[in-house]
Amino acid sequence: MSRAIIAFMAVIMITACGPDAGDAPAGADGREGTRPETTAGEIPEVDAVDHQIFDETTEVEAPPRVTFHVLVPREASRDELRKTLSDVLTAEAEGDPSLVAIRAIGYRSEQTGVTEAELVPFVWAEWLPTEGWYEATEASRESLHRLYLYHDIAPQW
Repeated sequence: MSRAIIAFMAVIMITACGPDAGDAPAGADGREGTRPETTAGEIPEVDAVDHQIFDETTEVEAPPRVTFHVLVPREASRDELRKTLSDVLTAEAEGDPSLVAIRAIGYRSEQTGVTEAELVPFVWAEWLPTEGWYEATEASRESLHRLYLYHDIAPQW
């Protein structure tokens, strides 16, 4: 290749990548103190958001199962909601060793009038044994549990 073509390609690369693109190691974004972007399939590390459990519904029939109603911020991201509700379910499971399954419904407040607001459910989570909510038994407490999150689309509970 001629030197003119090589010089032209170098100018295009510098323009496309930025003047200091060669300073950062491969895969780094060059900013100090920040985490690189996550790739597909990875769950980003985020902090839980402020929340408040304002009600709970305990199933009448055994084994012990409970649904918590949680007020969460409207502007929270899906990942922040996942972290928050996961933390709620995990803490409740650790706090009450008799529970075999737990659900949480996250609500946001929507203003409906000057001094009125309505609580709107928009995120759901459940901590379940492989048998599921209705088929769980007392022995299910010691079995494998999974955590599910549903955002903006209500599950068929």
